[in-house]
Amino acid sequence: MHTSSLDPCQQSLPRNRLADFLPQSAAVAPKAAIAPPPLITLVLPFFNEAGYIERTIASLARQNDRRFALRLVDNASTDDSVARAEAACAQLVDVEVRFMSEATPGKIHALVTGLADIETPFLATLDADTLYPPEYIGTCIALFHANPGAAAVMAIGLCCTLGPAARRRAIWLTRLRSTLFRSKCHSGAYAQSFRTAAYKGAGGYDLSLWDYVLEDHEIVHRISRFGHLVYDTGHSCTTSDRRTDRTTVSWSVGERLLYAVIPISMMHWYFDVFLRNRFQRRELFNLNLRTLAPRPAHGMEGDVAAFCTTPQYGKPASAPSPNTTEPTTH
Repeated sequence: MHTSSLDPCQQSLPRNRLADFLPQSAAVAPKAAIAPPPLITLVLPFFNEAGYIERTIASLARQNDRRFALRLVDNASTDDSVARAEAACAQLVDVEVRFMSEATPGKIHALVTGLADIETPFLATLDADTLYPPEYIGTCIALFHANPGAAAVMAIGLCCTLGPAARRRAIWLTRLRSTLFRSKCHSGAYAQSFRTAAYKGAGGYDLSLWDYVLEDHEIVHRISRFGHLVYDTGHSCTTSDRRTDRTTVSWSVGERLLYAVIPISMMHWYFDVFLRNRFQRRELFNLNLRTLAPRPAHGMEGDVAAFCTTPQYGKPASAPSPNTTEPTTH
């Protein structure tokens, strides 16, 4: 139905126990006329995403677990993204879908609008150029239920150009990083889900607190004070490869290395003093995210149904591999 208005890393459970928290219907993905009450609200901000957003929505329509609501926030698009999104949402007949509009340019503005007044116990942010496998929502919910002390569940982002071997290496590297640097963010806003109470307790996205790129890492820093971060090797999504030049939207190698090793007690200084001053000098403002490099179609132009049934993407919902890192105490 549509309405319109313009653990640090907690220990994951072995796959047989994680399956206990997945819905019985997850394996067959029935699309009932009336969806069960949503447990998680998905927020999808977008700006000029024609050619991408309809595929992202199609991947959401194929989710095994239907206990979600979807909010799409148009951030002053000048192409036909809205029309394409509305057409794609016709597949979501059993899900509450809400179209919203945020006229002020900037991803943070769109996120603030979309994340306001959420009442479900969990929330997730998505990107419009990312594909989500059929078990994505079910695994998010299951990992939260399996880890009651978790403030966030983070998926592993895998670029669409990676082959099976490269994907396995990327998953292994993320597992290694999340084991060595357990309290740090290793995924972007395309792959983050939060306990709603933790998001609100941390103050949420707020331009008065952070108006630069890396807003997804800064928010995780604040949210991690309210619980653990969960990374699981069976929880992933597939991103586009369109940003070939990230000089205006990313950090330096030195800044990245310091982020990895700096102790939790100094993270406030790292963002509010060190990184803020450096980003301001380099003009790495959040608005830069609207400037995209040429958009190669490679890897994102195939049939979403094929994506969802390919073994390397569409694993059964009960098959996440455990990350057995011990939780870190703040």
